[in-house]
Amino acid sequence: MTDAVAMPGFLERVLVIRLGAFGDVVRTIPAVDALKARYPSAEITWLVDEDSANILDNVDCIDSVMKLSRRGFLRDFAGAVSVLREIRRRRFTCVLDFHGLSRSGLFALLSGCRHRVGFAEKHVRELNHLFNNMYVDPGTELISRYEKNQCLVEIFEVPPKTTPPKMTFSAEKGRVVDDFVATLDGRGFVCMHPCTSRRGRYKRWYPERFAAVADAVIEKYALEIVLLHTREEKPVVDDILSSARGRLHIAPEVDQGRLAYLIGKSRLYVGLDSGSMHVASLMKTPIVALFGPSDVIQNRPHTYAPYRLVHADVECGPCRNRNCTDRMCMDAIQPEQVMEAIAEIMVDSPDK
Repeated sequence: MTDAVAMPGFLERVLVIRLGAFGDVVRTIPAVDALKARYPSAEITWLVDEDSANILDNVDCIDSVMKLSRRGFLRDFAGAVSVLREIRRRRFTCVLDFHGLSRSGLFALLSGCRHRVGFAEKHVRELNHLFNNMYVDPGTELISRYEKNQCLVEIFEVPPKTTPPKMTFSAEKGRVVDDFVATLDGRGFVCMHPCTSRRGRYKRWYPERFAAVADAVIEKYALEIVLLHTREEKPVVDDILSSARGRLHIAPEVDQGRLAYLIGKSRLYVGLDSGSMHVASLMKTPIVALFGPSDVIQNRPHTYAPYRLVHADVECGPCRNRNCTDRMCMDAIQPEQVMEAIAEIMVDSPDK
């Protein structure tokens, strides 16, 4: 067993760089957690876009978080410079660039850190490899993003963990969720998230089909349905409510940490390829996810909990065509298929 005494000196103060979307940040947490478990004396700071930062406040392996403005580097140059000054002041001994783009590489290079670890040239974009000086080659892109991120810390002889990262929720943070759950009848509930980010709208399913699944779950399992949403997603939730026969519940608007806390209390998560799906993985909540254009290998959930992916094997998939007007991959998914996946999950995890 390796303890903190065996830790390489250059891991004393680690800067993790993973900017970008909420789901991408969530999928990086297990690798960082594995690093902390292997070298508990390492002090880990995470540089993240502020829109995706809230979840990190609840993750025990992270010592501090530095946030970049949602307005971006060019539109908030002063803010970016301020963050860079703080990075240089802290004199990090190692930078782990999980992001793999020019923006993350620039922060890595300008940090002044001697040990800058990133992915090999064929696994990054925007010449990111030019900014780092230690490289990891995962060998293929045909692996999940969880596995790819794990490759980056294995350069330090860090094995993957079989247990999810520990997350701590204060009583104050959990109160809104606890109060909401107390209004349910206690039979257990399913978290259903019918949306994705704005950029991922091409991955969405149809409200009337979500409503059909919700009604079937209520009828077959006597579980309640809680619809997750952000403010801009409320119209989709309203469409589901108008199509459903049964009584559905709308979750309160919560931040990312409270979202994780709520999903962790549910029997099952049903949704799309989104950040909240990956949160369900970390919370060990069984998952049924609908995959249309998404790559089922790269974007699948973690194995912390059982999951089923419902997807159609279409000729044009997977793709990232955000302007697709065909939608054949999502059209092909029927409520009956989703219910079959739910039935399998309920057998695998009847007591969750």
